[in-house]
Amino acid sequence: MNYFVTGTVVDDPAKTAEIGEKLHFQPLQFAPVISNGAGDLAEWTHFGSVLLGLGFKTGESVSMEGSAVMIGPGLALAAKHVIQPRLERILSSEDAPFLVAVTDDGLQFWRLHQVVIDDTDIVILRIDLASKFPPERLFHTAALTTRIPKIGERIQIAGFRSEKASEAEISGQVRVGVGEVTAIYLTGRDRVMLPHPCIEVKCLTVGGMSGGPAFDESGHLLGVLASSIEHDDGPSYVSLAWPVFGHEIESLWPPGVVDLPTSIIKLTGRGLIRMQRPEAFTAMGADGFQLAEWS
Repeated sequence: MNYFVTGTVVDDPAKTAEIGEKLHFQPLQFAPVISNGAGDLAEWTHFGSVLLGLGFKTGESVSMEGSAVMIGPGLALAAKHVIQPRLERILSSEDAPFLVAVTDDGLQFWRLHQVVIDDTDIVILRIDLASKFPPERLFHTAALTTRIPKIGERIQIAGFRSEKASEAEISGQVRVGVGEVTAIYLTGRDRVMLPHPCIEVKCLTVGGMSGGPAFDESGHLLGVLASSIEHDDGPSYVSLAWPVFGHEIESLWPPGVVDLPTSIIKLTGRGLIRMQRPEAFTAMGADGFQLAEWS
């Protein structure tokens, strides 16, 4: 039997919202759904609006090329290597990027508004809603952590499969991989492929999952999938998220919520992003930071 989930792209409903109307953001934690291994999830909506597929529309063709994770109001994290090769085509309007989540209320679409990018493999995506408001205007986000996982700890990685279609119809298959941390590289594994803080996880991940969330055993978001070797046991490499916590964000959705510019760490202080032990992170100047290790 075939199952279909549909959704309609609309103009941002926040533009016509009345003064005083409230939106709600609820942070969630996602503990591993399997003990170890990898596979497709039968329940497409398990991660709801937290897990996003990152796709591009070029002419009449649609491709799903990566994944992303919602962390706050109109804010998502993704992998730089997925979106950077397309930046020129996006700016020239040759490619139209979109983000989509599979929720119990149908497909939820988002438009890319801005990309915050630097020398890590994680980018911050500023996105605008392109669907109707969800029931009770409730959005779900991932709960972040500043904790560095331990060797042997189980990590769950989630994402969409990569695929191409001639029409606006894709399978939307959600995959997960669960495995143990086998190495930790706080200053990067190497100077070329993985020069940023990352961890090695013994599990299989596949194309399209890049940028997808990596959760620790308690379900907190550690970072996003950076790269992998498509073998039974991987390994897969996860870029840790804390290097981007202090990056300047020039706009927010919906507008007028906070003073700008802001940052992920500042938004935790406003209660708009949930983070475990935010005091462990200290921003130092424009690009510097200090992280106090804890367990």
